[in-house]
Amino acid sequence: MKIYQTGDPCPCCGKPIRYTDPETLRLFSLAVHLVGLVDVSKLDTIQPLPRENSLSDTRVEEAAVRRRAWSTRREERDCRKRAQ
Repeated sequence: MKIYQTGDPCPCCGKPIRYTDPETLRLFSLAVHLVGLVDVSKLDTIQPLPRENSLSDTRVEEAAVRRRAWSTRREERDCRKRAQ
């Protein structure tokens, strides 16, 4: 847990912290830690989380697989008819 000092950039807005009371600074630091706020000065280095497939993406992929399977079965059926 980082203990913020007077003049450090606020993790919420990036403005300098104006608190001078040590107890207030400790409570502020604890609140930032518990809430999980990110230091705005480090936002450039944070990697975004990988996007999980949404339900609609999965359905689109399943439909594409079904179309390919249907097309393959149709081609096989047409080949058998021509061979007869």
